[in-house]
This record gives sequence, structure tokens and C-alpha cells, in this order.
Amino acid sequence: MSPSLYLAYLFLNCRYWYHVRQRGFSSSPAVPSWQ
Repeated sequence: MSPSLYLAYLFLNCRYWYHVRQRGFSSSPAVPSWQ
């Protein structure tokens, strides 16, 4: 994977988990290991 795609993936992943936490779904079955 190219660096730009990797950074875009990380950015979208962070945004996704931010919205998930803001909505209160703290117990998601797909929580990454680094969280």
C-alpha cells in the first residue's frame, strides 16, 4: 500500500472511531487492538 493511501486509511479510521465514541457505541465488536 502506498504511503498516501495508508495515511488516508488512518485518517478515515480515526474519524470513524471518533464518531463511534461520540455516539456512545463504546463496546463495538470490531475494536482495533491499539485502542
